[in-house]
Order: sequence, then structure tokens, then C-alpha cells
Amino acid sequence: MNIDLGRLSVEKVIVHDIPARPVRGGGQLPSLSEVESPLTQVLKNYFRERIIKTLTTAGYDVCFDETSPSPLPTLILDNIGLGHTNLFVLMSQKIAQHLYDSQTGVNPAGLLCVAEVSLVTERCLAILKLEREAGVRLEQTVVGGKTTFNLEHLRELMLTDKTRVFKVGLFIQKGRELKTIEGYVSDNQRGYHPTTEVADFFLKRFLGCKLREEPQIYTKRLFLTTEAFIHEQVKEPEVKARYEIALLSELGSQSNTFSPRRFAEQHLRLEDRQPYIEWLSQSQIQPQQFDKDIGLIETHLKRIELNFESGISVLGNPNTFDEHVKVKDLDGGLTRVEIEDHIKTVQGKK
Repeated sequence: MNIDLGRLSVEKVIVHDIPARPVRGGGQLPSLSEVESPLTQVLKNYFRERIIKTLTTAGYDVCFDETSPSPLPTLILDNIGLGHTNLFVLMSQKIAQHLYDSQTGVNPAGLLCVAEVSLVTERCLAILKLEREAGVRLEQTVVGGKTTFNLEHLRELMLTDKTRVFKVGLFIQKGRELKTIEGYVSDNQRGYHPTTEVADFFLKRFLGCKLREEPQIYTKRLFLTTEAFIHEQVKEPEVKARYEIALLSELGSQSNTFSPRRFAEQHLRLEDRQPYIEWLSQSQIQPQQFDKDIGLIETHLKRIELNFESGISVLGNPNTFDEHVKVKDLDGGLTRVEIEDHIKTVQGKK
């Protein structure tokens, strides 16, 4: 996510109450506001901080999918691409109704907040789904003869720093066509199969978007770019080996996600952390957590190999390499490798 969210400012917000949608029909219908909510600077800061924090933690680059039947790409383009700001309320109501229609029985109730925001001169639209606390009775108020939600009242009831932000979409105007609008999305309701659930429900069915780069390709680029950093920017063989073992171990773990920033903080020396993040940035790889897919690099993660100028090689499983192999730097650019293990066989190799 190559944008400076610190410049983001919130201009207007409208809130709709989206109940859970029973599988067999029936149940409560959405409570749609007819006018945007009055905003204080405190409330503007609240929504600004929620957007920034959520996207910074786990934001994904997305683009509109031309094959999706979702009405949101057209609605968003009409608002920020073509500048029809007078349609803001109607647009937000259509977004709220589409969210309700897209949900299944597993999606919890929540507050849908649609916000017009800006990044200095760039017009943007933010869409947030916030946690709706069970048992809290929400009542609409009347402003200028039209119903809406009083955000000051909501803030007292449930809008706190602990309120969970389920989903955020931020769309930035870069031109007057769908392909020129940049999108960033975070979804904290992804469950056990994140890539599938993000793509099928929130991204595809609701927002009408797709990931800008497929997880398999992005994971491979991250892997190759990190290896290049280790080989080209780290001088000490001992440190090179330690970083490579950590990379293979983290990518080969059972976790569905990988965070370059967390990898740097946990495994790299302090002096290498920021250069690593900047190295990734040059290849358009962001430090935020992403959904990993090791399908294109799986064979690379099963073995680590040390090759020496003499022709000697040491090959092993990265999970046990650190336990049995010790690498130490010596004077004159030499390296000592010590292996403590039981010899299984000794034989010539073709």
C-alpha cells in the first residue's frame, strides 16, 4: 500500500444499521439514514484513525473486477470519479442495501459507515463495517426533517477505541475511469480460509473488486526480493544463513499470512530492518501483512543449501538446519561450518 494515509481527512459520514440476514428470509430490515450525520472534529478524528489503523495493519491493494455484477464500482466511480457529490446519500443507501443483500446467515449485524474523505487534492470514498454490539438499541434522530443516526449518541453507546472494525474499503480518485481508481481493503472477518473468503464475499460479491496481484505471485515476489536483499545487502555469511533459515521457516509455516514488517522485527538486526523495508518498497512490496500462497515456491522452502568456493555444499531441511549446523565468520573472509549429527551414509553422488 504505497500511499501516505497520514494526509487523510474525513469530510462527511453517513451511517446505516445493517442487521443480520437470516438464511430462510424474514428478520429485521436495514435502517437507512436519509441524510449524513452531523460531525464534530472528535468524530472526524475517530473515523480517520479507524481507517488508518485498519488499513495499515492489514491492507490489500485491489482493483475493480469488470466481470463482477456488483453495483459498487459504478456507484463509487460516479461519486469520486465523475464528482456527482449530490448523490452521496442515495449512493450510500444503495451500498447499504447491497451489503444486506450480499450477506448470508454467517455475517453478523453491523454499522455500515460511508465516508467522503480526501488525501490533499485527491477525492476518496471510504466504506467501513463496524461491530454492532448485541443488546444496544439504536435510535435514529431527525435532522432537517430527515432521519439519521446521531454519532455523538452512538459514540457514547458503542463507538470506542475497542470497537472492532470488521471491514474497510478505501477508494482514491486518480482519474475518471474505473481502472484509474486505486483501492485498498482490509477484512477482519476472514476466518480460516482468508483468500477465498475475502475474494468471494467482501471483495467480489460486495465491492466488485479483486486482488491487484494474486497471492501466489505476490508471495513469490516477496520471497525472491527478500533473498536478493540477504544475498546482496548482508555481508556476513553467518547472518546470511540465519536470515535465510528464518525466511524459509516463516514462509513454510502453517500460518495463512506473512508480515514483512513483523519478519524484520523478529529476525533481522536493528540496522538491517529499515533497509529491508525500503528494499521491498523498491519492488512495490509493502510491509503490511498479506495472505500468503506458497504454491509457486513450495519446493524452494524444503531445503537450504550452503555453497562454498571450493565446491563443497551443505544441504539440509531448514527446520533442523539451525539445530545441527553452526556457521561462524572467521578472519580473512573465511567461514567455519560445524555439523553435529549422526552420519547416516557415506557415498559418491552423481
